[in-house]
Amino acid sequence: MSKYDKILKQEKVFREPIVKKSKYTRYIIIYCLLFTMLLTTSYIIYYNTVLSPINIIKNDFISLAKKLENIYQNIIPSQIGASLEGTIASEKLNYNYGLIKEGNNYYLDLSTKDSSLQYQITPKMIKTNLSSFQNNRITKESKIDYSKLKKTLNTFLKEEKYIKTFYFDKKTPIVEINFTLTDNDINSLFHTTILKEKYNIIITLKNDALKNEIKSIKIVVNNKTKNQRSTFEYQNQSLIYQNFKNEKYKFILVNNHKDLNMKIYKNEELYSILLGKSYEKSYTMTYQIINKIYNISLTKTEEKSLTTYKIVFKKEEEESKKEDTINITLNQESSTLKEEAESKEKPYRSLNQSEKAEYSEKIKQFFAPLKELINEYRPNIDNLNS
Repeated sequence: MSKYDKILKQEKVFREPIVKKSKYTRYIIIYCLLFTMLLTTSYIIYYNTVLSPINIIKNDFISLAKKLENIYQNIIPSQIGASLEGTIASEKLNYNYGLIKEGNNYYLDLSTKDSSLQYQITPKMIKTNLSSFQNNRITKESKIDYSKLKKTLNTFLKEEKYIKTFYFDKKTPIVEINFTLTDNDINSLFHTTILKEKYNIIITLKNDALKNEIKSIKIVVNNKTKNQRSTFEYQNQSLIYQNFKNEKYKFILVNNHKDLNMKIYKNEELYSILLGKSYEKSYTMTYQIINKIYNISLTKTEEKSLTTYKIVFKKEEEESKKEDTINITLNQESSTLKEEAESKEKPYRSLNQSEKAEYSEKIKQFFAPLKELINEYRPNIDNLNS
């Protein structure tokens, strides 16, 4: 038994199993590391190029313009030539017009039964001939020099004035751009002094850091002169405007191909609706205020080179109903403007105060019928322009 005891008492030896490693393992690890490095490097390049502050600003405002283009794209003529002529007529007004475009210059001729008004508009100058005022062509320098705008904008966007941050909103990576504009910045950008008061405008753009899609755009406008603050915010397909009195207006737009539906809320209550509907040969846009008789409809019809617009205004005030119709024609066949009477150019700034007042009054009189009709039916949302 002793030899069996010896066997039983002998310690058991356990050997680790031999694992045979594939000769490709090291290559797989190397490839994974290289792929990770490639992805990281690619995203760094993407983050610093596609997601640069300048590109995000351009991308967001182009994307926003595309979302809103249904509002205006379907009511403009499908083809616009270098010249137009036509009429603007209703029971209360009648204008004939002709428009010619030559390069960056525009020539506009407007006339009524009693007088005429001719404009020559260049990037730097506006020249006016008004038949009822002197025998001079009045010249004014353009408030905005559009010829320099593109060049100035590119220079302006290259300035180091943007704060860029990266973070996660829950599980979504976000890239955020912040920058501030002043009244001096805007006047410098447009080569003008259009803003007389002191402003501080804070703009915040938030994009998906992977898809480069808009998450939100917020603009805070501080009027430092009047100590007033208003905000604009675009988020989730809706635009919210809040004025300095904390009155809030929300615009929610839904596009369905060429058709559109925009609901306008005032302080969370539905105030009005803007509808756009496409037909075979026409397009109709209708604005309706809720709970009252107030309706504006615009119908565009195109046939060859002729485009016609019919605008119908309806409203009820103090138990009386009003309705007016404006018919506009645009003929795109070649036209020539009426020859301008010979006249000397006279700078507007050389006019004395009495002449300036007379000139302004004559211009107002020329457009008075059109202005009165527009003011009579203009949508009246309290303080929307505040």
